[in-house]
Amino acid sequence: MQALPATPPGLACPLSRESAAARFQYPRPLVRSYALADLGQPGVPRLTADQRTSLQFFHDQTKSKTLRFAFVFGPENELNRFANDFYGRPTEFIIFDPGARSLCSPSAPGFTVLNFPRAEYDPGRTPYARTAPHGE
Repeated sequence: MQALPATPPGLACPLSRESAAARFQYPRPLVRSYALADLGQPGVPRLTADQRTSLQFFHDQTKSKTLRFAFVFGPENELNRFANDFYGRPTEFIIFDPGARSLCSPSAPGFTVLNFPRAEYDPGRTPYARTAPHGE
């Protein structure tokens, strides 16, 4: 009997109707976000010393057990500028805390990106990029 393929670590939200258009325009694998507990597991991106320091800093500041990180393609308004590079790997490291809210709900507001001032990450609507806070 053949073994089932291992489930990759992290979580990738399914696309909402709004973000399905972006998926059609940029046919990329979904961005995965990872919990701190995922660090070191096979399939989880290796972090640089600076990225680990940032994670540790925000973990110490928030004392949150739900802190997550992801690699995205940059600000949403710059995606078209990066169209040629978009088929490469996402390189912008973001840290966010969903808390008790559903990570993938397209109706929930975005999560504050802790390591970028005035930025949000909304994996249910805009899984490829960080965005400006709603209402701005």
